[in-house]
Amino acid sequence: MFRNALRITYAAGFLLLSASISQAQVTAYDSIVQPGNQNFPGNLGMDFDVTAGHSIIVTALGAFDNNINGFTGTISVGIFNRTTGLQVGPSQTFTGTTLATAGNIANGDRFKAVTPFILPPGQYSIVAVGFNNTDLNGNSNVPPLPPPFTAPAENTGGGLIQFVGVGRYDNNTTLDFPTIIQTQFNSTVITNPFLAGTFQFTGIAPPSLSKSFADSQLTFTPNTTVTFTATNPNPVPLTGVGFTDQLPSGMTIAQPNGLTGSCDAGTISAPDGGTTISLSGATLGANNSTTCSFSVNVTSSVGAVGPLTNTTSTITSNEGGSGGPASATVVDNQYIYFLWWFS
Repeated sequence: MFRNALRITYAAGFLLLSASISQAQVTAYDSIVQPGNQNFPGNLGMDFDVTAGHSIIVTALGAFDNNINGFTGTISVGIFNRTTGLQVGPSQTFTGTTLATAGNIANGDRFKAVTPFILPPGQYSIVAVGFNNTDLNGNSNVPPLPPPFTAPAENTGGGLIQFVGVGRYDNNTTLDFPTIIQTQFNSTVITNPFLAGTFQFTGIAPPSLSKSFADSQLTFTPNTTVTFTATNPNPVPLTGVGFTDQLPSGMTIAQPNGLTGSCDAGTISAPDGGTTISLSGATLGANNSTTCSFSVNVTSSVGAVGPLTNTTSTITSNEGGSGGPASATVVDNQYIYFLWWFS
């Protein structure tokens, strides 16, 4: 009875640990300012892959601008799935010199922002159409060789994408997926045969997870509440968000569990009297636009001694990889009694 009179929570807190990746914008094909060398009005495509285990966010599409003097015609740019031949995400058109965003010229290319969209691992091609005798494109196979232009630099975003080494074309004058593979004039495979279309992208950051114990007294209600909050910093939604929290020895889920809160489309598991709390299948809106937060009552077991530190698994999503675990510590009342008794 005397020990029960000392049932208080001595300390509570949380530590947020989250893995992070660079979200700097990368230009996939980066052309220098230079003249083009070909008047080709049909579709010109260059193949790339989004590598296994990664996804990227496409933020802008770009078109090569011959000598950076604007466009007399209309250049259309889009990304196509090489497996299906279908366009993925929106396209953009480029006319004149007045474009949608400030700072839209990067070296030899002009860019327009698009509503950000995800490219999951797979095979793709960036395609541009509409070049003419004043809006020249570049082609590494147009004599004389070596070509009178410098091929664009390849930027993989730290290995998020890779360049396949294939150029493709057709003679259609509307944007589509060209199926004719370019024949090289020599045996060297030229990874970037065209100055035509390009795009800008970022990596996808994993979701973040925080947790905390409420600073509540346990004198008459020997429970405290643990709260979990998941967030998404990306400009696109994340799906399949989940984590598992194995409670430390000496702590169990209260009966009843007092579960409150929710996560969109997610399943929360916190069985009365159990030792594992989990979230699976949740969706997090872009730019922290949705709330994913829930709380569960937990209690200490009879005979538990010392601070109880609780660390979750990593938090994962279908698109964003693994974020760091979250950790929090609560000091059990019996540990306080132990220190007081022997002081």
